[in-house]
Amino acid sequence: MAKVLYNPSLLKKLSGKIGKSEKYTREQITKRAKGYSPVAYFIYWLSKENIHSAIYQRSLSDNIKSDVQKLLYQNQSTKLEHHSISRKVNRTEKVVQIKEPNVQAKPSLLSATIIKDAGENAKIYPTLYLFENSTRCFIKNVLERKYGENWWNITSVVNNDIKQKVSQRLQDEKINSFHGKRGVHEIFYTDFSELATIVKNNAGIFNPLFSGIKGKTSFLTQKLEELAMSRNTIAHTCPLKKKDKDRFFLYFQDWYDQLDIINNRLSSPKKN
Repeated sequence: MAKVLYNPSLLKKLSGKIGKSEKYTREQITKRAKGYSPVAYFIYWLSKENIHSAIYQRSLSDNIKSDVQKLLYQNQSTKLEHHSISRKVNRTEKVVQIKEPNVQAKPSLLSATIIKDAGENAKIYPTLYLFENSTRCFIKNVLERKYGENWWNITSVVNNDIKQKVSQRLQDEKINSFHGKRGVHEIFYTDFSELATIVKNNAGIFNPLFSGIKGKTSFLTQKLEELAMSRNTIAHTCPLKKKDKDRFFLYFQDWYDQLDIINNRLSSPKKN
């Protein structure tokens, strides 16, 4: 059997990333391909390890590109070698280990219930932070790719209502200059409901990235809208019901599982 040729530079990067020899990496690609093109599995593995290969992929046949997409879809919910993921609701809770606050109750002012709720909310906050900021980065990446760095100022892209709210938040920050900045771009001054609105208003641009998913952009926007109230509850330091906590973890994991596919599509050459 003829030896399969892989891009030497990318093979070297992959081998270095997993800490194995190039010979071992080649053998594992052949072993794991299981009916798919070894080159397609090579691309898939590069994607898992966040090694960009868009230029290399352009030179591949349509059959191999098709195999890459199938592998991404088929394996999006499986355990990755370096990022073990289970389908249990509580898996995201393990992203960051949070200890219960070491605080004693103060009768009538600081109850044991408030202390307990603080510990519970602390478990949710990392997921909120990851969900909101990955969505902000996603939107920024897509719209910047389409319109350039000035996309925020295009009225048809971001409506005036959102711009005014963000402008007020920026102004408040400017007045209180002693406080650290919230972000380096206007998108970091938006919340879940505003992020959902931006995606909805630009559905024609975002829909191709959700190709194959029923409802396309609603896969994301519905989650953001449903979580908006819970997000604000946490932001205003109030406790959440168990079902609301579970929804947060589940919805983020659904989004997290989709990020590899979206990133792969974003790394593909732009179509005119």
